[in-house]
Amino acid sequence: MGSIYGILCCFIFRKVENLSFLPLLPWLVFTSFLRHSRMYGQAGGISAAVGALLILGRRHYGPPLDFAIARITEAVIGLICFITIEILVYPARSATLAKHKLSLSLGTLQDCIKDVVLFDNQNNQNNMQASIFPKLRQKQKKLKSHVNKLQMFIEEAELEPNFWFIPFYGSCYRKLLRSLSKMWDLSLFMSNKIEFLSVVLQRCEVDSEDLQKPMKCIKNDIELFKKKVETSLQCLQELSSKKSLAVHDKHDIELGTSPKANERRGLETEKEEVECILNSFLLHSNEVSDRVGTNTEGEDKKLKSQVIVCLAGLGFCISSLLREVREMEKEFQELVNLENPSSHIIA
Repeated sequence: MGSIYGILCCFIFRKVENLSFLPLLPWLVFTSFLRHSRMYGQAGGISAAVGALLILGRRHYGPPLDFAIARITEAVIGLICFITIEILVYPARSATLAKHKLSLSLGTLQDCIKDVVLFDNQNNQNNMQASIFPKLRQKQKKLKSHVNKLQMFIEEAELEPNFWFIPFYGSCYRKLLRSLSKMWDLSLFMSNKIEFLSVVLQRCEVDSEDLQKPMKCIKNDIELFKKKVETSLQCLQELSSKKSLAVHDKHDIELGTSPKANERRGLETEKEEVECILNSFLLHSNEVSDRVGTNTEGEDKKLKSQVIVCLAGLGFCISSLLREVREMEKEFQELVNLENPSSHIIA
């Protein structure tokens, strides 16, 4: 940019070379603002100023026009070499990598939610501690790695120029990143609570008839929660893939021809399902806590308090995860509407 500006000024002021320094004043003002640009930064502003200064500030070193043409030729050769290396080393744009990493994060989050299992009996408890929980921790570490890389790609995508590509809506991606980070924390907290609850209930003789029925109901509530979250995350993962437009059409067809009416009906149904899952879990949790530790002293009292804390933590995780899923659906809806203004999607 500095070299091009310099060569244009050389053509304009070639008859009055003594005044060729005057165009440097507005250019220096412009580059002072350019240094605060997210795309170019301080290095870009300084290089733009130096590029024009080398051409317009030359004195007694031969014709400035010849030097300007040589300078712009070198700049073009360097730019071509830089773009070629960028394409060979980094063939995909950061915006494309961010979208792909978002899809991988949603898929890994589904696996983390899928492995949240409450045991049936003592034998299953031993199997879970030996196999399921270690695998779940590995998947949670994998999810954290995806989230960290997604954050890096978002930062890089916000700095790269769009040119003829679809604009990168960094604000929407940052909201999705924030929701993913919260859901990773919640999944980690939920798995720890279930693991601890499994140990505590094993000491409370969970195989007794008094606890079998409410524990089975709690397990069913958790399965309903998992099904709800996995279905939403799978839909969001499809929206973030290349087949997103086809998914939009499918949802429009399934939900009818009136997007606004269907959206209101979808929101009401969504709210009712969430409240139903939470109310059922709280009801069965109260039944378990009432039947555990009937004695108010000693070890039974301690076990009862531990069960109550674990069940309260599970209830918090379930409600928070359902809320975050709903927030992600709204954020995806906003992102899709920005990228495809003519499409209608009901999250």
